[in-house]
Amino acid sequence: MPAYKRGWVSALITTLLPAGSMLAGIIAASLLPVIGWRGLFLVGLSPLVLVFMIRYWVPESPRWLMRMGRMEEARKSLAWALMIDPKAITLPAAVPAPRRRAGSTCSSILGWSPPAV
Repeated sequence: MPAYKRGWVSALITTLLPAGSMLAGIIAASLLPVIGWRGLFLVGLSPLVLVFMIRYWVPESPRWLMRMGRMEEARKSLAWALMIDPKAITLPAAVPAPRRRAGSTCSSILGWSPPAV
């Protein structure tokens, strides 16, 4: 995510999470007399349907597919994301190993290192 959008996205998430909880409470209070707790339970399951739909339609990450050696699926996944013909994509022969950023270990962040055995 670009650095200039991080603050805006963070503020949006911080605001919408409590707003969603409040909206869910208001809707539950108004629907409880009408559909009962079993109906509210079914309404609460609706995000589960979205999870399965997204899992079915959205392909795996092309990078992960390439690391697993599934190059043709990686090509199709990338073509799906870019909305282009899979034949127009050339993939590298090998996937570079993930780079570790300097200063991203627990000892460098917290000033702690595990005890020697």
